[in-house]
Amino acid sequence: MRITRRAKRRLILIAILIAAPFAVDYGFWFGYRLVKGDAAARNVEFYQQRSANEMIDSYAPNEHTVYTFSPKLPYVDESGFIAPIPKEPKKPGVLRVVAVGTSETAGQFAWPAHLHEMLTKAGIENEVWNLAVPGYTSMEGIKALRWKGFPMHPDFVIAGFGASELRAGIFPGFKDDYSHFRREWSLRPGLSEGVTPQRWLTIHSHLAAFLRQRKGLPPFAGRELDDYIIRYDVRPMPRPDFGDKFRNAFRAHMDTIRRESAEAGARTIFHTACHCDKNIPTTTAHWFLPGVKVVNEVIRSFPDEMVVDFQKALSGRCELFIDFIHTHPPGEQIKAEMMLERIQHFLEKEGPDDGETADVR
Repeated sequence: MRITRRAKRRLILIAILIAAPFAVDYGFWFGYRLVKGDAAARNVEFYQQRSANEMIDSYAPNEHTVYTFSPKLPYVDESGFIAPIPKEPKKPGVLRVVAVGTSETAGQFAWPAHLHEMLTKAGIENEVWNLAVPGYTSMEGIKALRWKGFPMHPDFVIAGFGASELRAGIFPGFKDDYSHFRREWSLRPGLSEGVTPQRWLTIHSHLAAFLRQRKGLPPFAGRELDDYIIRYDVRPMPRPDFGDKFRNAFRAHMDTIRRESAEAGARTIFHTACHCDKNIPTTTAHWFLPGVKVVNEVIRSFPDEMVVDFQKALSGRCELFIDFIHTHPPGEQIKAEMMLERIQHFLEKEGPDDGETADVR
């Protein structure tokens, strides 16, 4: 069968339309690596990897903490937290550290994993387990510690909360336990699990990932996860309230972590929430900046010895961030080094197994 000239032109046009997006993307990527270098390119690739890993089906309901990571994931313990989670009594001479928090702490490559490696290199036999999950507030942190933290008698409890905590000040009808916006796990009507078009583009297109990262958008499940855990019969307030009610409730939650850690025989270390100002989306800045200021003021109100100031150390170092709140591996290593220094300070001062509990004054 003979192909007409018009049909040939149409086939050529179709081929060009199909090839053009790939040519643009790979052309951009070649030029970006050439101009910005391998370090910047790895940052974009890491953003894509995090977007691919943090799918909504990465999470599952849980009766203790509302939800956790899905135990089906290869790097997750049967309890729903990053493996391994201790199940046996602590062996003599082993340092146990448990971290709790939100997406800034969660994940198999986050700073707790680096801390474990650094403690090992320092000659300290240790177990570091991570009870942080994206979207957790201090309320879920308390529940996670009561369930899988305190019963295993850690020597140190490390806690810090950021953007997820601020939801309590965004939604109306404030309640100290944050139940005014949090709900039990369920899928919002009309939604389904799966890959959204935006996420697919982020994972498969370097240009799309670069543009999303440039706008300061996080690579995680984000809104998709919110549809499972945020009440949808209320809407965020145009003027969020981070006044005394929010401040006092958050302080009370952190005091609870400190008090119950001491009762379990653990010292407590709190860390501030870090962020890169220039990466904050304009639609987020109006509630994030005043909210994170209050959160960090509360953390800094605790004794200096028990506070590690991530924000002070990373302020202005936007090259370490993959969006406006999450850092890529070099940033995670800096956080781990700061934690290592603080833990060693305590060990040199008191020793890991001296029978004393944390100072709760």
